Amino acid sequence: MDEAVLLPEFFEALNAGEHHEKCIKVEAKDRSVGVILGSEIQRRYDDSAEDTFVVKCKGESGRSFGAFAPKGLTMRLEGDADDNFGRGLSGGKLTVVPPRGCGMKTDANIIVGNMALYGAESGKAYIRGKAGDYFCCRNAGAAAAAEGCGDHSLKDMTGGCVVILGTVGTDFASGISGGAAYVLDENDELPAKMNVTGTEVTCLDSQDDINALWRILLDYRKETGSVRASEILENPEHYLPLFRKVVPAKRNRMVRISYKREYEDGLRAM
Repeated sequence: MDEAVLLPEFFEALNAGEHHEKCIKVEAKDRSVGVILGSEIQRRYDDSAEDTFVVKCKGESGRSFGAFAPKGLTMRLEGDADDNFGRGLSGGKLTVVPPRGCGMKTDANIIVGNMALYGAESGKAYIRGKAGDYFCCRNAGAAAAAEGCGDHSLKDMTGGCVVILGTVGTDFASGISGGAAYVLDENDELPAKMNVTGTEVTCLDSQDDINALWRILLDYRKETGSVRASEILENPEHYLPLFRKVVPAKRNRMVRISYKREYEDGLRAM
């Protein structure tokens, strides 16, 4: 798909560094859509503006849709994607929404396969539906949002911020050593789904947490039109107490130590 369609279509825009958009249809046989285009963007430009090169897709994409997408490349998919969606995301922006008029319940249906955003480094990925198993595994810095995820999600995550607006699978956030997750836990099921060793689960206990969550929710709604996100944003008094923050236990201890030191330094300066 990249060699036959995307590279010829974006040839002039790539050389000029100018904004360009292309609409294409994808099928399950189309694997690694956007990977070669992304490599050409990265080869030419170290730091492109967001949404400079935009690929709008419809259909059922094969494996590795948008893998390693660099900054400047935006890929929007109306349909669903197979495994390894956004693997190694490197600054680009990916969105997935259900086909128009399908009527699917987004927080109960998987729309991207297993290993989505595995090893992502930076960028954004917004999924209006559930992700499969191993979602955001080894994420190192990307911002992501989905309306649920499968088993072993966020395993060994080292950075980034992930928002889950629905249920999670077993072994959630196992081995997490950095970053943060904000999970809408309406039925108080999250602790039972986690291997709590090395992690800490709290309510949103600071304005910084609320601000971080709100920024992603606003962007997520803008990019995907999520009804779920709209409900939360319009009813903060009801939904905010239902969110849980998941972080490495060591990180929270270091934050508390840092605050304590700042407080003591302030007292000594008086």
